[in-house]
Amino acid sequence: MHTMKKNSFQQIRLTEDEYKGHPFLDVRIYVKGEGGKYYPTRQGLAVPRERVDAFADLVEQCRQTLETTRK
Repeated sequence: MHTMKKNSFQQIRLTEDEYKGHPFLDVRIYVKGEGGKYYPTRQGLAVPRERVDAFADLVEQCRQTLETTRK
């Protein structure tokens, strides 16, 4: 599992999961609840394992675009 803080009460978590024999990367927003424990929300997406490289390429392209527009 990989976690990134989104704000003071939310996290973005990337986890490997499987549904009915189909593996996928789950990218989900978690919200802080009582006692400081984080709970998953419905906000997120499931990327089929065979599409993870394409998804990573898309994120990298976006990162590069944002980098060039900052300058």
